[in-house]
Amino acid sequence: MPETQDIGCVSPQRYEEIVAELREVVQQQTTGQFTIGDRALEVEPIGVWGGRQAAAPGEELFTVRQSLFRLTEDVGLSYSTVDKDRWTASRWPAAHRQPEGCSGNGRDASRYRTRSLTVPHTRVKGNQRRSARFLEEGAS
Repeated sequence: MPETQDIGCVSPQRYEEIVAELREVVQQQTTGQFTIGDRALEVEPIGVWGGRQAAAPGEELFTVRQSLFRLTEDVGLSYSTVDKDRWTASRWPAAHRQPEGCSGNGRDASRYRTRSLTVPHTRVKGNQRRSARFLEEGAS
């Protein structure tokens, strides 16, 4: 039996149109976040913690933060957005991302988690261990 009662201030048919449109927007946002993260990784790959690059004689070396700040200023995004998307893209390789057309649960890409990914060079504290177990149990 089709719904005949309005949802909020719109008809059920208009509501379905709104949902379809917003699902497309969510997909575009997710794709955009990964594109931002992938390009930020291209500018500044995530290396080994504490590692340093050697500057060529007579050249000044940009720090990761300086490079990302320059990128954010040039494209008009906040540093935290680019940094978060860069981290997410580094921890979630393209092979583990949802295929086009799947909007998932409608949340931003940085909130997605999968058991097959690990974060290298991370010290784990008691609360983090409990959180990791909770995430693994929830993903099962």
